Amino acid sequence: MMKTALLLGLFSLNTEHQIRLCDDNEKILRNLNLKKKQEKKSLVYYLDTEDKKLSERGLSVRIRVKQNKAEMTLKKRLGDTNSPGPMSRSTVCEYDLHGSSRELSCKIDSTIEISEFENILRRKKNWTEVISAEQLDFLKKYGEQDAQVFVYGTLTDHRYKWEDKSLGEITLDLVEQNEKEEIKYNEISIRYDQNDFQVGRKFEEFFRRTGIKACENQLDWPVTKFDTLTILN
Repeated sequence: MMKTALLLGLFSLNTEHQIRLCDDNEKILRNLNLKKKQEKKSLVYYLDTEDKKLSERGLSVRIRVKQNKAEMTLKKRLGDTNSPGPMSRSTVCEYDLHGSSRELSCKIDSTIEISEFENILRRKKNWTEVISAEQLDFLKKYGEQDAQVFVYGTLTDHRYKWEDKSLGEITLDLVEQNEKEEIKYNEISIRYDQNDFQVGRKFEEFFRRTGIKACENQLDWPVTKFDTLTILN
């Protein structure tokens, strides 16, 4: 019911406030007082065409493999707009904030069996046979349901989550590329109501006190994922 109300514009959307980190992993964990045993690890793969047509059109298709399940996420970047247009009840729209740049995006998740991901990887099934009906409608909305995709991988995400009295839930993702650990995509983030600027300022102040180095460029990684990830199938 809440998501329906959001789509009707009766409530504010959330902002995901993200800060990209360019510092040593051990220092990040130490300065945040986090322990390795707190992490939840997942393997991350992306689906795209050979010429990266989906990502070029602002569409991301990610598969996150955990211990006993796989999560398929379709996400569309909509740019500088205040309206996502008609969406299903399963679609979540929010603003992505990097530095001073804010962009609206919408995403839709589904859980699939790991065996189904393996079927995609082995090309025994087309990816559109595995996604949910609402995700297929999401693809049709953007004209990408017929895209012939490959599986790109692999990233390992070491995720940490904890509660802060003032900020709510904080998420730290330490992401590295398998066999190329020098390539990292580390980020700390929180979510809050788009109009609650006070929480955003508190988050920035909290981060400055940690002494962790933020990346000078908050909009683009030095190496983009598709520059180094390889096709696995």
